[in-house]
Order: sequence, then structure tokens, then C-alpha cells
Amino acid sequence: MADFKEKYIAATILFLASKIEEEPLKLRRIVNTCLAKWEQNAQPWEPHGDQSLQQPSLEYQRWERNILSTEEIVLEALCFDMGVEQPWVVLRRAVRGFDDLVRSREMVAESSRTAEEREKVNGRQNGHPNGGSKVKLSERVILDLSWTLMNEAHVTPLPILHQSRIFAFGIFALTIAFVEQITLPDAFAAASELGSNFALDIGFDDEDGASGSDFADVQEFVKQFCVYCASGLVDDKLLECLSTREPSSRPYMRRLRYAAHSERAHGQQPKMTPLGDDIDVGEPSAALEESAPTPRQDELLLGEENLFGEISLVSRQPDEPMQDTA
Repeated sequence: MADFKEKYIAATILFLASKIEEEPLKLRRIVNTCLAKWEQNAQPWEPHGDQSLQQPSLEYQRWERNILSTEEIVLEALCFDMGVEQPWVVLRRAVRGFDDLVRSREMVAESSRTAEEREKVNGRQNGHPNGGSKVKLSERVILDLSWTLMNEAHVTPLPILHQSRIFAFGIFALTIAFVEQITLPDAFAAASELGSNFALDIGFDDEDGASGSDFADVQEFVKQFCVYCASGLVDDKLLECLSTREPSSRPYMRRLRYAAHSERAHGQQPKMTPLGDDIDVGEPSAALEESAPTPRQDELLLGEENLFGEISLVSRQPDEPMQDTA
């Protein structure tokens, strides 16, 4: 960096980033912008109209030459590693199908026949964007608010200080806190149930809500986000939207239901299944039971409620039949 002027490095990075992540910008536009910022007396070059036959100014040629030569040096310094993992892509992939995982209390208790009759009259959505559910959080809400929060966070050093997956999970937890008006510890606990979708070592814990080797990094990300809000670098009104009430008393309770037996037996991550009365988790075969480790007790807790409502938990042993608690 000592061998190159910062303004040339900045212009080169902008030119390179536009070709990788966004719609490519013409080099002419970047050079003209740099001239307007750093050399106001220099003549910009627009190869049309009266200037179509004119040669660009010496200042323009110097900027263009420096950007092109610096680009090669920047690529070598980055080892030509242009595969940047964007937090938005991580988050979008992690919450895909979220609406199928969550149903409201009314939809859980509602019989299939009643649901069919309601759908005939009101349509599938039943007047609600989330398929008749009164749950505030939906995939569309997550994506819309997360996009806004990510744009706010990108004006801070956070994208450089944290990995994309930590960044995405932290924004996801903040989105839950804002939309559902729950405290950050409760939001972390709820978000932790999707921790494996972000390829992070973050999972649900009865006592701590969220735990794992990556959880400390997420907490640090959210802490720094709040600091930048307080400093005005990010919209400080966001802090007013965070719930200040006391967090839920321990132990924390799961908000999603897992069909975990066969997946755990094969060493796979458990899949989340929608809440409803037509779910058959099923029992593992005898061979799988002998080869698989004994499931933890909290993996056998079945939630009978929506994602962020009140939860009624039913515990059963692996060898006991499923009970219809609807």
C-alpha cells in the first residue's frame, strides 16, 4: 500500500468490484467521477456529441492508465480469489421454505376438514400474506427486513470484520428480535434452531438458549451492530425497536419440531417439519436403533405451537408410540 496512492487503489477496487459483484461500470464513468472528486480543473471525457472527435485530457489518460495497471497488482495481491461469499446469499438459502416450517396456533388446532371449508370460502391465503397464519414472521418478512438491515450494516466495517455466515446469522437474529418484539437472548434461541442451515456450530440449548463455538462471534457481531447504531453510523432509531423487557425464564423451549430419528441415525442434520396434525415422525428400525447413538432427551421434545407463540411440549421415550396431541 505504501507504494501506491490510496485514491488509485480505491478507484481500482471499485472498478474490480463492479465487474465481480454488480453490473459492470464503464471505466470512463469511474475515471470521470475521480476527476470530479480529486481534480476539478481537469476536463472529463464523454465520447459523444461535441467531444466525439476530441482526445481525452492528460489527467484522464493518467487516471485510466493507473487504474488498469493497479488492477493487475490488486488481483495478484488477492491471489485472483474472486469467489466472495455474500451474506445475502447465505441468508436466502438458509431461510428458504421457512413458511412451510411454521404455522400459527389456529392452523395447528384446525382440523383438515375445517381447513378445506375455510379455503373454499376465503382462498388459500385466508386474507393473510402468510397463508392465514397470524405469526408475524414469514419468509418474505425475513427477506425484506434482512435486506434493509444488511444494507445498513454494509456502511460499517462489519462485512470485513466477520465471516459472511456470522454476518447472515446475526442479521437473521436481529430480524427475529425486531419483528417478534422479543429480547435478543430469546431471538438468539429461536434463530439457533436454524443454525445448521447457516453451516455454523450454533444449536439450541435448554439452559443457554443458543450455544456453540460460533455463537460468541455472532454475539460480538450484534454487539458491534448496536454500537454502530448508537454512534449514528447506522440508523440509531433501530435501537428503539429492540425489546427491553426481561428475557424468557429458563429453561428455553424449542420453537420448531424436528423429525430427528432417522436423520441422526445416518449422521445427517435433522430436517424441520411443518407443524400440523398430519405429521408422522415415525420410528427408526431396530437395526438403526442398535447402530445409532441414543437421542438426547431434548431431541424428543415435540412442540405443539407456532414458532414464537406459547409452546406446549410433550416428552416421550424412543420406544413409546406417538400420541395425537392436536
